[in-house]
Amino acid sequence: MEVVAAILLSLAVGVTLAALFAVLAALFPDATALTRETVDAQPRLSFGVGLVNFLFLGAVGLVLAALGDGGAGLLRLLAVIVLTALTALLAFGLTGMVDLLGQRLFPDRTPLRRRVYAAVALTLACLTPGVGWFLLFPYVGLLGLGGFLVSRYQLRRADAEAEGA
Repeated sequence: MEVVAAILLSLAVGVTLAALFAVLAALFPDATALTRETVDAQPRLSFGVGLVNFLFLGAVGLVLAALGDGGAGLLRLLAVIVLTALTALLAFGLTGMVDLLGQRLFPDRTPLRRRVYAAVALTLACLTPGVGWFLLFPYVGLLGLGGFLVSRYQLRRADAEAEGA
């Protein structure tokens, strides 16, 4: 019975992630496209930036949560804010990764179908015991996180250069 519940939960997670990525891509098409292009052009830089920022923000969030465990409500609130921001950044990064995977795996489909199919494929691949859990998901997540952050930095730098020119 527990196996059936785990399978149904996995399917529900896959469907909700596909919907999340499709909605984020529809609401923020420029951010999704810039993340996809950055990851495609600079995968090593994206992964490195993603790893450093994940470790830093995760550590800050966990330290704040540990310090707030003694009853300090402000520290717990700050921990929730930092960890929520990290989760949002990961969601945007993964949306760019799903967009990239959709273009590579399903180039002949419409953009919405590409994203949905790629999200389902990525979810199923990340559910692979061992390899998916400990290698694929962290790699894709950190790559997407870094790609999103690098694209934001490059966008700000381009805006600053345009204003200074």
